Order: sequence, then C-alpha cells, then structure tokens
Amino acid sequence: MKKVLVIVLAMSIAAIAIPVFAECWTAMAVHSSRGTVGIGTGPTLSEAMLNAKQKAGTPGSPIWIWGLNQNLAMAVDASNPATFGMSQGLDQADADRKAIAFCKEMGGRNCKITARGGCGTDNNPQGGGWQQSSQ
Repeated sequence: MKKVLVIVLAMSIAAIAIPVFAECWTAMAVHSSRGTVGIGTGPTLSEAMLNAKQKAGTPGSPIWIWGLNQNLAMAVDASNPATFGMSQGLDQADADRKAIAFCKEMGGRNCKITARGGCGTDNNPQGGGWQQSSQ
C-alpha cells in the first residue's frame, strides 16, 4: 500500500510541475539610423517585440528576427558595420556560432557578436559596429 501511495504522489507532483515552464518568445529590433539593436523577451510574441523595440530606442524600430524558446544573436564585421549576420539557436552558443557564420557568408572578415539574448539572458558583449541599446 505504501509503495502505491508513493508512486501516485510522485506522479501527481510531476503532473503539477510540467505546466510551470511557460513559453518564452525572443525578438530582435534594429534601429538602423541610430545603429542600435534591442533584444526583448516575453511570454507572448507581441510582448517580446514591444520590449525589443523599446530597447532599440524607438517603438518604430522594425523586428528583424524572432523565435519561440530560442536564443538570438547578431554578429557584425568590426571593420565594416554594414556587413552583419543574425541567427537563432536552441542555446546561446548555437545562435552565436550561426550569426558569425552568416556574417562571414555575407563577406565579413572580422565578425564579432554585438548583441545576443534569450529569456533571462539578453546582454550586450562589447564588439565592433552595431550595439545593443541600453534603453
């Protein structure tokens, strides 16, 4: 009887814990005239987009890339900021690697990550070219 009760109790706890993990949207907005990038997150795509636009410095900044339960990255050629690449990945290392590869495919020779983020991790490594806005 004790074994059955423990198994039922353990299964009940597992069933309760599963819905705790919510969806997480990540979006990247680019304000090209200011040269800023904003990465925003939220439980809905519209909230993530709004947060990204605010971080880029204006509500009118266009959204260039987004993902559900994804990390985003932007790599820019430090010697030619007009050459860049963006990508998403299941983890930050994957997104960074893909963004650098895309920047190099576009002709970049000195590509560095200038903006990256995902739920709870959006930050701005200092690199060349475009920078994530602190707003």
